[in-house]
Amino acid sequence: MSAIGEWSSRIKNIIENKDYTDKTSKVGIFEVKFWMYGKEMKIRVDDRLFTTSETNLMFAKRTPRGAWWAPILEKAGAKFYGTYENLHGGNEHEAIYTLTGMPSTKL
Repeated sequence: MSAIGEWSSRIKNIIENKDYTDKTSKVGIFEVKFWMYGKEMKIRVDDRLFTTSETNLMFAKRTPRGAWWAPILEKAGAKFYGTYENLHGGNEHEAIYTLTGMPSTKL
């Protein structure tokens, strides 16, 4: 995730912000693009994140500049793989493929 996040254009290719508005408030909805078996899959998540208090996120944190892409990407990944627990560990080459659709191998 951090390798992809080095360039904001890559994150913009993966996460699309959808601001759906209902009658009472603006709702933050994000579509996150993942890849599986050569096919693009879009996972839709909202901006409600797990916290330990009103200000501390439980899992991924904001970037030093205050961007929220990491927690949103992590939430979409948990939905894609079934649970947050399933995100524990993993392989870098699998993550690169899932986020970009580009083949990757482990050396």
